[in-house]
Amino acid sequence: MCRFIGAMRYATTNDACAEQIQSDLDPLGIVVDGVVGEYCVAKHLNLHFSLDTDLRDWGADLIGRNGETIDVKTTRKQGGRLNATRTSQKKNFDYYILCELANDGAHIVGGITREMFINDKNLVMGKKGEYYAIDRSRLNDGI
Repeated sequence: MCRFIGAMRYATTNDACAEQIQSDLDPLGIVVDGVVGEYCVAKHLNLHFSLDTDLRDWGADLIGRNGETIDVKTTRKQGGRLNATRTSQKKNFDYYILCELANDGAHIVGGITREMFINDKNLVMGKKGEYYAIDRSRLNDGI
């Protein structure tokens, strides 16, 4: 299911948006991994997971029970950081959650508020410009 949704989302967004991926990994695989991360966090928090494959308005990945907006970031890099593009400053998400995928499953590393994450002190330089990055040790694992 996640592979299909990821492929459909990739087909839609690939034609409409310039990729902002900092990684050298396969862009389709990154989108599929993102869907898997969203699904895992939604199941863990007992939240609605969207099956929508239309061009999204780049809104929140998940909506909490009290209306809080959640952006899920997914990585396959063991011990990886929570990263977000510079354009995240234009989005008003309440929380960011890091999900780490491995061959044997997924691990929800933790989350952080927008105020703690999306600020200039967390900007680093990447291959395609600046992006936000924060070490996983600064994430709250009590989600």
